[in-house]
Amino acid sequence: MDRAYFGNSGTEAVEAALKFARYATGRRRIVYCDHAFHGLTAGSLSVNGAKEFRRGFDPLLPDTVIPFGDIDRLRHELAKGDVAGFLIEPIQGKGVAVSPPGFLPAAAELLASHKALLIADEVQCGLGRTGDFYAYDHESVQPDLVAVAKALSGGYVPVGATLGRDWIFQKVYSSMDRVLVHDSTFGSNAQAMAAGLATLQVFEQDAVVANARKMGDLLQSRLTELVDRYELLADVRGRGLMIGIEFGRPRRGDCGRRGWRYRRPAKACSRS
Repeated sequence: MDRAYFGNSGTEAVEAALKFARYATGRRRIVYCDHAFHGLTAGSLSVNGAKEFRRGFDPLLPDTVIPFGDIDRLRHELAKGDVAGFLIEPIQGKGVAVSPPGFLPAAAELLASHKALLIADEVQCGLGRTGDFYAYDHESVQPDLVAVAKALSGGYVPVGATLGRDWIFQKVYSSMDRVLVHDSTFGSNAQAMAAGLATLQVFEQDAVVANARKMGDLLQSRLTELVDRYELLADVRGRGLMIGIEFGRPRRGDCGRRGWRYRRPAKACSRS
């Protein structure tokens, strides 16, 4: 990443990435994944994979949703020649769905061959949470644009950042009369920048990323051991300390544990 645009939130970081991708490529359509969450402002809502958030706000930006991890559908959409970029959470925050092994590298190669951009939304999964600084680092890919927020200030001050390759920023901010084509009143304010620098210092000083990897591996291994013991636990997944625990409906009346019973119609377990 060569350049950074600073805003105030995750949705602002995504908005900037969408605008930059569309301007840099001269194309309008963005491809995203079902069940994704990228924000609730108009642009980021256009690439939100949850229908309940989109309902009633159409029409939105030109967009196309594909199944999470479906490389064939991505190839099909890119072949149409009008895709500016593919926006993806390497690990989806809603449900903690991890992109299938090899999907991100294959997607990056496809996008490059079609002169479209890979946009990584790291607002929830980035900045050390998964045991690497960015979640896409697990797949050894390099996106064209990256959106971060939240953890950049340690949760202390609203902050967001859109990171990108230099040639993209050079196109967007190509002359003096374009220096304000995308800007924010409180972007890169002194308090947010100070908090961000302090947070990054703590990351390095206290080996936060390595600790997330170590403790995450330990926690996931212990939780995974419980899946076979308790039928209410259907799955444990994630990376580092970004972990999802999926609960399933019990197959028998005692909820899979001695002293517990399955109570209808509330479908909840209660101590007997």
